[in-house]
Order: sequence, then C-alpha cells, then structure tokens
Amino acid sequence: MSSLRYAVRLETPARHTADIELRFTPDGEATDVTLPAWCPGSYLIRDYARFVRGLEARGDDGQPCRVTKVDKQTWRIEHAGA
Repeated sequence: MSSLRYAVRLETPARHTADIELRFTPDGEATDVTLPAWCPGSYLIRDYARFVRGLEARGDDGQPCRVTKVDKQTWRIEHAGA
C-alpha cells in the first residue's frame, strides 16, 4: 500500500465525535483496515473499534465500496477496481 493521508474533523465537539477520513491507493481486490485493541505502555485491552460508527468507503469516482466487518476490530473494503 502507498502513503496514508488522514483528515480529522471535529464539527460538533459537544457530541464527542469526530469524522475521520483516510485516503490511500489500494493494492489488489480488497484492503483490511484494523484498529488496535490496545495502546503502547498499557496492558489493558481498550477495544477502540467499539466507538466506530457509520463507516463508509468510496472510490475516487465517489461511488460506495462494499465494507464488511471481518472481526471485532477489522473491516474489509472491496474496491472492485476503484
């Protein structure tokens, strides 16, 4: 995979939510996106993925890509040539 570019938007901070955009050039037919369940220096499982809401994926043409939750913290994005 090539470079990753993130954009974080806090449009309504009072709701304690953020919109996060990840842009990348995919390799192959699908890409797995995973959030870690822990953070460095901590031995506790944090399960950050439980906070993900409304995950969407779109190709360069703006068309939606299929997203499937593979496990507790992993989503598979099928790009179908996008």
